[in-house]
Amino acid sequence: MTFALTLADPEGETFPCPASPVIVRARRRSLRVRLVFVALLWCVSGALLSGVTTGLFVGEPFIPAPDMGPFIPLSTYLVLPMIALTTMSVAGSAQKLIYGYSTHMLIGTRSNSNAPAHGLPVNRCTAAAGCLAGVAVALVLLPWDAWADAAWWRQALAALCTLLLVAIALLTLRFELPQIHVARERHEAERQRFRAVLEGGIQETARVTRVERTGKWLDALPVFLVGLTWPTPDGPRDVTIRINEYPCWAPVLGNEFDVWYDPGAPGDDSRVHLRRRLIGQRFPDNPERLRAPAEGDTGSGPVTPRWMPSTPVPGGAGARWFYAVLALLGATVACAATLLTPTAFPGMPGVAWLGIAGETGALLANAALWLALASRRPRFAQGADLAWVTALPFLAVFGFVPAVISSDPVWLFDFDRDVEVLTVWLYGGMALAALIAFFLTFTMIESSHRMLNAGVSAPPEEIEEALRHHEAAPIERLRTRYGYLAGGANLG
Repeated sequence: MTFALTLADPEGETFPCPASPVIVRARRRSLRVRLVFVALLWCVSGALLSGVTTGLFVGEPFIPAPDMGPFIPLSTYLVLPMIALTTMSVAGSAQKLIYGYSTHMLIGTRSNSNAPAHGLPVNRCTAAAGCLAGVAVALVLLPWDAWADAAWWRQALAALCTLLLVAIALLTLRFELPQIHVARERHEAERQRFRAVLEGGIQETARVTRVERTGKWLDALPVFLVGLTWPTPDGPRDVTIRINEYPCWAPVLGNEFDVWYDPGAPGDDSRVHLRRRLIGQRFPDNPERLRAPAEGDTGSGPVTPRWMPSTPVPGGAGARWFYAVLALLGATVACAATLLTPTAFPGMPGVAWLGIAGETGALLANAALWLALASRRPRFAQGADLAWVTALPFLAVFGFVPAVISSDPVWLFDFDRDVEVLTVWLYGGMALAALIAFFLTFTMIESSHRMLNAGVSAPPEEIEEALRHHEAAPIERLRTRYGYLAGGANLG
């Protein structure tokens, strides 16, 4: 996406994050999936926090499952809140590219950029709404008979805990919802201004007249001050912008930018838009010298994007199918365990049964996503599949596995039938498969962009320019010309 000159102001606190509309749409899909997951997790967390806490105060369990041991309290006060908070944090990672810029604090030499502040309330409001829904569910399911028989001070403490949870959620909605409305209006105004300038403005070619290294790195990429000049009816206009860039594409004198400006307001920086050209440009001969210095054990910054490996991807298409077969085997084990459970353990408690079914569903969906990657489905590259890849194995390991392995009827008696022994072994295989799926998640996030296009040859500058272009056509040309699938998967 082309970016406004104001986003690259050397005195400002923003950096442009140009992205193709294809990338933006993929990030929006990913964000929606993650927000649904956030809402569901906070709904369950809110229900358990309210219900289990009330049950402890009034002396009647909220979920009558005495054979589950410490599983329910552990999930209520530790596991689920950790999963919910982590998922809410991860859900914000898509917002930089959705809004087209990041904020930063260049403290010292190395810094990391942040998503625009007005985008974060979406995550918090989703969590608050899910928590309120969970409390409402808990109020329906509460053991009200035990409540009525409890001492008044126990009733007061239980009510206080629930009211405190509701108050925090309501205050979050009260202060964050208006920011969402303001952010939408601001973003829509920026998009309209952007379109007006590109469709009705004057296009020129800007040339790089000065490049200065600042000695700082943002997101492990070097930050440059770049001088640009382009012709206008009133004479040449000179500006200075600040950008960060991969060392392999660091700007040099003579590089070109496309520039669009409003002829009615040539001096209005908000109505001047720039797009850097990469195809046919010259770059530094020794980009390694621009790499961020090592800091402790964190290593140094990247010279090239992760989707552009310096060495061939080991195994190529074979690696894709190897991981897909692993995921498929895990899903098969889970299906076998689920089908045998009614025969082997007809007295299985309902919570454990739900855990088994939930884990099986998560492993099946995870296998389907790996098969989509292995078969190079364009929908995988440009969809929200990576969001599911991060959510499903995490949920299987930390949400469903404890329900399976903590079920007393499974572990605390002697097995006298072969089907029982086999089913217990399959339960162990399910837990192992969930752990493998969890570790494969990191392989998917870090290397899906490489595995997806292993064996496909396309000019890296053409790929990167397409990923940044304000039109979707260049990404489609990559697919038709080279067979290269570009999209959200390229950005991990």
